[in-house]
Amino acid sequence: MRFSIGASLVFSVRFFCRSSVKNIIRLPSLFIYAVLSDLFNCYIGPDVIVPATTCFPHGLSGVFISNSVIIGENCVIYQGVTLGSSFSSKKGIFGAPAIGNNCFFGASCVCVGPITIGSDVVVGANVTVNDDIPASYLVVSQKPRLLLRSKN
Repeated sequence: MRFSIGASLVFSVRFFCRSSVKNIIRLPSLFIYAVLSDLFNCYIGPDVIVPATTCFPHGLSGVFISNSVIIGENCVIYQGVTLGSSFSSKKGIFGAPAIGNNCFFGASCVCVGPITIGSDVVVGANVTVNDDIPASYLVVSQKPRLLLRSKN
């Protein structure tokens, strides 16, 4: 993995939390993981498998990855990204995103719910995704609209 020293600390301690080593090591590891997650303002669920090819160019600052997210190979995740679990009224189920290979997530984008994001997808900055995205798509937000304020 390619990321900052802080992220390295969080992931290494997270490894000890997940390991089947005796509780003597596991309990202090959980405490250290909680402190480091708070210090670096991030959360990565203890059961999430982050491939070694995943890149966090700006470290884990503000990154939230829910416990049941599936991440493919060679993904790039910028700061402030949320990959979270949610209930989908369309699908009628609770779940988290399943992400394909070679995906790019711009700063502060949000992907929530039981959705599938295909391979080679680019999700732009500040985009909210709650529907499936086919492979090889670029997702951007709408152009801002100007609304006239009332003069009360």
